[in-house]
Amino acid sequence: MSLEDDIIIENYLRETLSESENKDFLSRVESDSNFKKKFLLEKQLFETLSEDEWSFGNHNPKDINGYKELFESAETKDLEKVIRNVNNDYQKPKGNLIKWLLSSAATIAVLVTIYTLSIKPTSNEELYTAYINKTELPSLIVRGENQEKLALAQQYFESHEYDKAFEIFEKELEIVKNNDASIYLYMGISQLELNKISEAEEIFDTLIKSDLIDAPKGKWYKALLYVKNNNIDKAKQLLTEIINSSSYNSKQAEKLLQEL
Repeated sequence: MSLEDDIIIENYLRETLSESENKDFLSRVESDSNFKKKFLLEKQLFETLSEDEWSFGNHNPKDINGYKELFESAETKDLEKVIRNVNNDYQKPKGNLIKWLLSSAATIAVLVTIYTLSIKPTSNEELYTAYINKTELPSLIVRGENQEKLALAQQYFESHEYDKAFEIFEKELEIVKNNDASIYLYMGISQLELNKISEAEEIFDTLIKSDLIDAPKGKWYKALLYVKNNNIDKAKQLLTEIINSSSYNSKQAEKLLQEL
């Protein structure tokens, strides 16, 4: 969106357009989907915030306390979901960045989004969820032996039907030659997601003590287990071991340790 678009939307909301301009504006809202999204966001901001909050361009950018009050206001927090949904629509090339930032509502969207995304998770459960989702598990679908059963188990796992997935993985582990570290990981995480903490810990310990190439991965997932179970002292100890040995996911371990 151009600066001119921002101005005309503001003028429409302030009811300062002429009759013909008003007619043209409504016609464009109906025909231009991107313009309509922009207008609906501005309208939401205009109707939700007070005049001073909506006219964010009047604030001094150096007034940090002003920003903080705006971020923490109940009205702004209510807009978080709206802003997240439309945020991608306002990504602009660098050359248009200055003009875009001049839009009062767009500026609010940028600042609030940055602020809310930078907030650390408020619980260990959220930390666990964040980091378990960042960690990629190897696909089992491409494996030749027992391919169909493992593929089905992975589908159950990805559909969050962890009990069904675990049942298949447990049987396949007895069949797969040399045991497969990936199956241990899927089994352990399945038990974790079912809140069977002690069973999951036993599985990860088995992997850690094995001579499998991917055995070090067990420590990372065991650390996440401790985070999920609010056993932060043990989690920190295990993360420190991973970092000191430059083991699997040591970089992620550093970040997670800082957040605990």
